[in-house]
Formats: sequence, structure tokens, C-alpha cells
Amino acid sequence: LTAESRACYSGGYFKPANRLDTVCAAKRTVPLLPEAADKLLHTVKAFTVPADADVVSRVYRGFFEDVATTVERLDFPTLSWGLSEAKSLAQTLPRFLQLSSLDVSHNDLGAEGGVALAPALTACTRLRSLNLAECNLGALGGAAIAGAVGTHPVLTSLDVSLNVNDECLADGSPFGVAIAAALCQSTSLRSVNLSSNCL
Repeated sequence: LTAESRACYSGGYFKPANRLDTVCAAKRTVPLLPEAADKLLHTVKAFTVPADADVVSRVYRGFFEDVATTVERLDFPTLSWGLSEAKSLAQTLPRFLQLSSLDVSHNDLGAEGGVALAPALTACTRLRSLNLAECNLGALGGAAIAGAVGTHPVLTSLDVSLNVNDECLADGSPFGVAIAAALCQSTSLRSVNLSSNCL
């Protein structure tokens, strides 16, 4: 075990990404859009019978559309996701029409990931709970998320804790200002976690 992993089991603060079960878990990908799956099936995957690619593509499209129109909760915490996954998720989220809860916490999305994700959040008009804890959003990503949150019609719970650390203290004040502006603008937010942001 690394020192970071040992710290998870000795009490005190630890990053969930260092837990043994997380380290050993296979990295899960963002749900693949049917168009992307079709392209993958026809250009990357090899089938003994080429027509099978069309069959698999149709089955996947049907499955995706059934799930995307009914699922209310998506949980993707601690998956070692970064900017690439944030951009993919931003393309996928608007297809989840009933989404009311999204957890992408403890992924290193970064400032650009926050910027990429923000417009997709406004498209999720039923979203009530959003967890972006420890995503390394910084001031730029935090401001983008705050803009989306401030105008969201039904979002009631927001967790953006642990997004500004000691290494980027200069981001603390702009991050706090952006979130404060969102709080003033929002008519639906009831619970906000801003803890451990070096504000």
C-alpha cells in the first residue's frame, strides 16, 4: 500500500481516490451516445458478419434511449475522470431527460472540465442535486458552474466542496464570489456545501 492508501484507514482526512477499493476498481467510461457507439462498431470493432454491426448498433440505440428517458440518478464518483470525460459527459447529459441527481465528485475534471460541463447542466431541467466535490474546478470552472447553477430552475442541492486547495489559493476569492453570485440569483437552492475551499 502507498502512504496515501494507508492514510485512508488510519483516520483523519483522506482522498477517496486513494482508497484500496477505488484504486482496484476498473475505470468506468462515460455512457456512450448511440451515434458514437455506431461509429465505433463500424470503424473499430471487427465482426465475422459485417451486418452484425448494424444489429448491435440498433440494440444499443434502443437500450440507451430506454435508459436515458427513464433514469433519474447518475453516480460517477471517484473514477479518475478528467477533461476528456467531462467533455463527453457534457455531450451525453442532455439526453437524460428525467435526470434529477448527478454525482461526479472526486474526479479531476479541472477548470476546463467545469467550463465544458456547465452548459449541459442548464439543459438538465429536472436536476435537483449536483455533487462536484473535489473536482479541482478552481475559479474558472467554479464560475462556469456557478453561472449554470444560478439560473437553474429547480436545483436545490449543490456540493462544490474541496475545489480550491492550498496550491491555488488565488482561485479562492473568485470562486467564492462566483458561488455567492449564484446564491443571490438562484430561487431554488436550499443546500450548498462550500467547505474546504480556501475561500
